[in-house]
Amino acid sequence: MLSKDEIKKIVIKSIQEINLLLEKNKRLKIEKNMCLYGPGSNLDSIGLVNLLVDLEQRLYNEAGVSVSIMDSKAFSLKNSPFRNLDSLVNFIANIGKDK
Repeated sequence: MLSKDEIKKIVIKSIQEINLLLEKNKRLKIEKNMCLYGPGSNLDSIGLVNLLVDLEQRLYNEAGVSVSIMDSKAFSLKNSPFRNLDSLVNFIANIGKDK
């Protein structure tokens, strides 16, 4: 599995790709404590799905890693793995440990 730094780089690439689809004033600012989804984010549910689909595809294409980020486990967690950049990176890293 990839290191957290490698995962983070791929997540940021996906965010940059999604930003191209958003209006300039709605784009996500890539920062250490950035909010991905939920209160304080410009990403709506469709934007989140687009981001996660792009991310799954990018992980496979760039690193040969096949993961399902959008499973029922992710959506049923008390603390959403989609709330910020670090939580998403940690979630993806932990998926790899389960395999």
